[in-house]
Amino acid sequence: MDDKTPLTTEENAESRRSRPRRRKLQRKKRPYLPFLLVLAALSITAFIIPLRPNYSESEKRELATFPPLTLEALRSGQWMRDFENWFTDTFPAREDWVSLGARIDDLHGVSSVTVQGAPIVADEIPDLPAKTAAPVEELPAATPAPVPTPAPLPESEPLPTPPPDLDAGADVDWEKFSRFDAVALVGDAAYELYGFVEANAAAYGKLIEKAATLLEDRCRVFSLVAPNATGATLSAEDYNQLGCSSQQDGIAYTYSFMDKATGVDSYTALRRHNSEYIYFRTDHHWSALGAWYAYEQWALAAGFEPVSLSECTTYDMGDFLGSYSRNYQVKAMEQNPDRVHAYIPPGDLHMYLNGKDSGYEFPIITDASWYGIDSKYVAAFLYGDRYLTELVNNDIEDDSACLLIKDSYGNPFSLYLTQHYNRVIVIDCRFGFCLSQLVNAYGIDDVIFLNGLTLSQSNDVIGLYKRSIN
Repeated sequence: MDDKTPLTTEENAESRRSRPRRRKLQRKKRPYLPFLLVLAALSITAFIIPLRPNYSESEKRELATFPPLTLEALRSGQWMRDFENWFTDTFPAREDWVSLGARIDDLHGVSSVTVQGAPIVADEIPDLPAKTAAPVEELPAATPAPVPTPAPLPESEPLPTPPPDLDAGADVDWEKFSRFDAVALVGDAAYELYGFVEANAAAYGKLIEKAATLLEDRCRVFSLVAPNATGATLSAEDYNQLGCSSQQDGIAYTYSFMDKATGVDSYTALRRHNSEYIYFRTDHHWSALGAWYAYEQWALAAGFEPVSLSECTTYDMGDFLGSYSRNYQVKAMEQNPDRVHAYIPPGDLHMYLNGKDSGYEFPIITDASWYGIDSKYVAAFLYGDRYLTELVNNDIEDDSACLLIKDSYGNPFSLYLTQHYNRVIVIDCRFGFCLSQLVNAYGIDDVIFLNGLTLSQSNDVIGLYKRSIN
């Protein structure tokens, strides 16, 4: 048929019937258009750098920065990894997306266990030699320590303002020391998962032994690797279901490399008191009570009589939401926050930021009750993580001195040491240090290395100790 030949009546009718079908097919494609437009808008927005945040209010941390472009970084692939981290960490409207995700999770309800982070990669823990840790006196029974009734908080006094260069020269990347590889969220609590790393566990033990050898003729050296809440408080059944390495065996393996240094077993005592409030639920630290049980084991290993909690003054700092709550935005945690208590032992105690000779004395205990709910732990103990803090007990009139090299697990622990020394020099290991210089400068009798289990096996801390133990 010629193209210009008029259509018959039947052909016209068939043409009209086919038109709605064509229009219907066209309409079926149109719902995808809004989605594509939104996707395109988000893609364009993602690359508008001024819209990208540089600080997270909800997590209270600096976000990743755009990586500098170098040939070496490109060749090694590090630049692409850093770029990916920056891109995902600083997405525009990040806070709103995080909050939305948390609300959606709440609508789903609380599952029994939700694991956040990468799967655990762990080495098998080798068989241990006969010597693993220094024997310490066993407690007669797992009876809760008597805790005195909280006392009224000391009247707040204006705190002296330290100069801006109080920790001058220290450039600490706090973010790399506070990352969690994997965390299990269980209701209103969180538990960091532990995977044993044989090379790092051995390296840490050898470094502590190197310190003891270096200082053999001058002072004693102790190591206290603190288990986390997962190993110290969960039942064996729950712990095994999470697929974690044995924290007890991991710590013992580290201690097996120590001969001149004394490894202190805090794991056993903490396990025996795991029904008490020894760790926070919303934060990765132990409480002041958990720190006291660990201190008690150290005191027995060191030949001291530990100060009892009944001799301490207790302060209630109020509600606290910690690192897990900030990072994972769990509604159940916000509805049931932790509570911070501080135990201050007796004596004429004083605390000096940056050392006694610096002239900056701060109260041994700070009323942290008026601080933000996410700052209580930091404010209450040592007034935060600083390079050097000196604690002085004027009731001990000799020149005894202890050096505590620690991460933030050591903050509440440090106060108990004042019962055995005139001076306690507290160094935060994350700033770096020179061990022999500190020992000589302060006339140190005993050195204590105190690190949480995760940091003790981290490349960052091991690298710091390699540079600092000399």
